[in-house]
Parts: sequence; C-alpha cells; structure tokens
Amino acid sequence: MTWKAPDVRLRYFFKDNLAARVTLGYTSTSEEDYDVSASSIGLGVEYHLAGNDKMSPYFAGGLAFGSGSETTTILDETFTSKGSSLSFGIVAGLDYYVTENLYLGLEIGLVKYASATSGEGAEKETTSGINLGGGSSIRMGWRF
Repeated sequence: MTWKAPDVRLRYFFKDNLAARVTLGYTSTSEEDYDVSASSIGLGVEYHLAGNDKMSPYFAGGLAFGSGSETTTILDETFTSKGSSLSFGIVAGLDYYVTENLYLGLEIGLVKYASATSGEGAEKETTSGINLGGGSSIRMGWRF
C-alpha cells in the first residue's frame, strides 16, 4: 500500500509580482516485508509575469530538503537504511482564478538538480543528477 499526502504549499506575496513559498511533503509505502517513508520541505520564490485578472503566469525556483527511511525484512532479519536529499529546481506555472481568491494551477518542471545520500559507514552511497523537463502538477489553492 502506498500513501502520498498531497503537498501543502504556502506562499506569501511580499510584492505584487514576487512571492516566497514553502512546500511540505510526505509519502509512505508499506508492503509485507518492506516499508519506506519520506518527508520533505522546500523553500523558494516565485516571479509572476504580467497577466490579467484571471490568469497569473509565473516562474519559480527553490531548494528542497528531504529525509527518509527504508526497512526491509529478509529471513526474519530486519535491515534499516536512512537517507537524505537536497535538490534545486526551476519551474513554470500558471494560476487561473476561478473566483477572486480561488485558483486552479498548472506547474511544469523545467530543470532539476538532485543529490541523495543513503546508508551509513561503508554502505554509504551518494547519487546526483540533472533532469531537464519533466515533473508536473495540477494545483488548487486559496489566496488569503
């Protein structure tokens, strides 16, 4: 069974076209002999282009930090591994205001660099890479 909570994003407009954003995420997978859980926090800034009363196109960039654990049971012996990640990404998005404060949005990843470390001691492993494009989301939000 896999459970992924929707990411929660808070943003604060400190200028008419600039907003700071914080994103929180959590996911958990549980099978018979395998459990994984991970959480993340992202910090970023959005630059909103000139739009109109209904549409607000923007570009955003930010850093995300994550941590997680993996537990596997093999022949009645349990193995646990912990890991962490750091990523930087740039996205393009568009918010469409259905009413004055309710919006629907689309966000598409343009570029993302990620580095992840897992294991401990001699088993420690680090991977990193750049992803061009990919990663999209459909959003719904409320502006206070």
